[in-house]
Amino acid sequence: MRFGARKTWLLVVVLFVVRAEPAESTIGQYSIQFKEHLKISNDLKLTGGHASSSLRFTCESTWKPIAGSTLHLFIAHSPDLDGSRSFLSIILNYGVLRSLRLDDHNQSVTEVTIPLPPEMLRLENEIVFSVEQFPGGRKASEIWTAIKPSSFLSIEYEEKRPALDLRLLPSPLVDSHSYRPKQLFVLLPGQLSSQTLEATALLIANYAADIGEALTVRTVRSIDAASGHLLMVGTPDEQPLTLLENRLPFGLFRVGNKIRLGMNNHGLFEAGEGVVALIEGSEKTFNPILLVTGNSPAAVSRAAGKLIEGHFEGPGTFARISQNVRTDRLPPRDWKGFLPPSNHFTLAQMGLRELKIDSQNDFSLSLPLLATPDAQFLEYGHQMTLEFRLNPDVSVENTTLDVHLNGAMLGRFEIAEFSAGSRTSIHFKIPTHLLRRQNVLNMAWRGLDGAQGKDPAAWLLPSSAVDLPRDYRSDLPDLGLLQYGMFPFGLRSDLSDTILVVPDDSADEVAAAIFELAGLLGRLVPSDRFAFGVRHLAELNQESRLSSHMIAFRIGELPKGMSSKGAVAAIHETVSPWNSRRYMLSITSTSPPALHAAIKTVFSEATLKELHADTAYIYSGRVSSFKTVPVQQIYEYSYFTHLEAWLGENWIAFPVILTTVSCLLFLGLRLALAQYKTRKYAA
Repeated sequence: MRFGARKTWLLVVVLFVVRAEPAESTIGQYSIQFKEHLKISNDLKLTGGHASSSLRFTCESTWKPIAGSTLHLFIAHSPDLDGSRSFLSIILNYGVLRSLRLDDHNQSVTEVTIPLPPEMLRLENEIVFSVEQFPGGRKASEIWTAIKPSSFLSIEYEEKRPALDLRLLPSPLVDSHSYRPKQLFVLLPGQLSSQTLEATALLIANYAADIGEALTVRTVRSIDAASGHLLMVGTPDEQPLTLLENRLPFGLFRVGNKIRLGMNNHGLFEAGEGVVALIEGSEKTFNPILLVTGNSPAAVSRAAGKLIEGHFEGPGTFARISQNVRTDRLPPRDWKGFLPPSNHFTLAQMGLRELKIDSQNDFSLSLPLLATPDAQFLEYGHQMTLEFRLNPDVSVENTTLDVHLNGAMLGRFEIAEFSAGSRTSIHFKIPTHLLRRQNVLNMAWRGLDGAQGKDPAAWLLPSSAVDLPRDYRSDLPDLGLLQYGMFPFGLRSDLSDTILVVPDDSADEVAAAIFELAGLLGRLVPSDRFAFGVRHLAELNQESRLSSHMIAFRIGELPKGMSSKGAVAAIHETVSPWNSRRYMLSITSTSPPALHAAIKTVFSEATLKELHADTAYIYSGRVSSFKTVPVQQIYEYSYFTHLEAWLGENWIAFPVILTTVSCLLFLGLRLALAQYKTRKYAA
C-alpha cells in the first residue's frame, strides 16, 4: 500500500511540474508552393545536354526545421532521352539531395518525394536543378526536362520563441521571410495626440516598406485582445503601461495624478527622452510587444524616429533615445525600382549589382525600365551602353547577343567584333516610339561556349550606362494616377511633403483608418522609407498649408445627388487653395466606422484601376467617377536637357557649332577693339 501511495504521489508531482512549465515550442508544418509562393507560373524547362536552373525560398525566422520535411517534385522529360546516361540532380545549399535517372518511368508527369535533412535548411535557401541528358537515338528532336509549377516544399518545424533584439526589427513583429499574410496588432491609444498618431503611422508604413508589400493592421483596444505581435505607441497617459509593469525594463512613478517613466534609483527620464523596449507577451504565447514611449509626445516621436532609422550600437531590447534622427528628403521621382530622375544614369544608380547570365537562366536576362506616370520621352537622344564581364575561358568566336525592347529587336551583335579580352561593351540607340511607361529590356546570348567541363557565363555590369532624356507632363487633378505610386502625392516617394489630416474630434476608428492606410503604403508607393506628417485640422499652420500636399479624412454627409445613394465614401482630388503646385485628396464617409472600412476599398488595386477624373463615389461593388473641375496641364521643361540630348544625337555638329561660336566671339572682339581705337584717336 505504501508503494502504491508513493507511486500515485510521484505521478501527481510529475503532472504538476509538466502543467506548470510553460510551453517553449510548438510543432508545425507549412507548404511552400512553387506557383503561389515562389511565383513559378510556368515549367522550369532545362534544355540541351547540360543545363541548370535555380530558385530561392525562405524559412520563417522562428522555425527550427525538424525531421520530416520533404520536397515534392513533379517532373517530366522528352520521350527520346537515353535513360542510361541522363540524370537530374537536385542540390540544396550546395549539398546534393538526390540524383534521379531520367528514363521511361518518369517520362510523363511524375511526383518524386525527396527528404530534406533539417540541418541543411537555413533562413534563406537555394535549390539548384542540374540536368545532364543525352538523346536516345540519332534523329532525336529537342531534349528537355521540366519541373512543374505544381511542385512544393513541405517544411516540418519546431517553433521557438523569437529572438528579441532591436537591431533585428521589424522581425519578429513582422517576418519578411514568411509567406503568410503579414499582419500586426496595434493598440489604439487612449488619447489621440497628432504626434502619437504620426509616430504610430510612420512605424507601420516603414515596416511595410521594409517587407515591400501591404501590412495588414489589426487595431485592438486592449492588450489581451491581441492574438499576435503587438505595437504600443504613446505616453503613459495614452497607453496602459501599468498593466505591463512587471515586464518593463524601466520603472513607473506616480507624479501627482500622472504616471511618469524613469529608472529606479536614477530618477525620471527627461521630458524629451524617448524610450524603446521589446518585451515578451504573455507566458502562454510567443507574441512579443514593441513599446515606443516617453514622458511627452515629442519623446515618443523621437523614439519612433530612431526605430525607423534602425541603427543600434549593440544587441539589446531596451534603448533610451536622447537625440533626434535626421534624414534627408528624397528628391522628386526618386522611386525605388524606377528610372532615376537624371537623364543619364548607370544601372548601379537603379540599385542593380552584377547580374549573372548562364545556363540557369537560359543565357538570357530581362531588365525592367519603369518610368514615372508623368514622364514624356524626348524624340531623340535615347541610347544605352551595356558592359559585360565574361569567364576568362569563354570562347566568343561564334557568339551573338540579341537585344530587344518591349518585344522589338534593337540589334543582333557579333560579340567577337566588340570583345576586348574578358570584357565587352555594346552600344546602341533606342527609337523613341518603342518607349513606354513600363519597359522591358531583354538580352539573350547565343553560342556562348566555355572550357571543357565548365559552364560559360557572362555578367551584366552595374557600370552600364543609359541615356533616356525626359520632360514631365501631367493633367491634374486625375484620380486615375493614384494607382501609380499615389501620384502626385507620391512625387517624393517618401511622402515627406504630404500631411495626413484628421478631424479635431477624431475617434478610434479614424485612427484605425490612418493606420490602415499606412499599412497599405508598402504596396502603393515604391519607396524604402516614409516621412509623412499627421495633423489635426486645427493644427495646420500657414507654412504647412503652403508647402504640403494633403490627404484629408473627413466625417460628414456625402454630397446630395443620385450618384451618392448607396455610396460608402466619396473621394475628391483638387488643387490646393494655398499653392497651385500642391494637391488635396479628401476621403469622406458618413461615420468613423464607415471611414475605416472605406480605406480598404478605396486603396484596393481593383478600385484604384477604376478611378478617373477628379471625383468618385465608392460603392461596395463598383466605382462612379466624374469630372467637376477643368484639369490643368503641369509641364516641366528643361532647355539644357533638350540641348544635351540633341548634341548627344548629333555630336558631329558640335565642332561646327564650336567653330561658329569662336568666329562670332573673335569678330565681336575685333569690332570692340576697333571702336576703342577710334574713340582713343578722336580724344
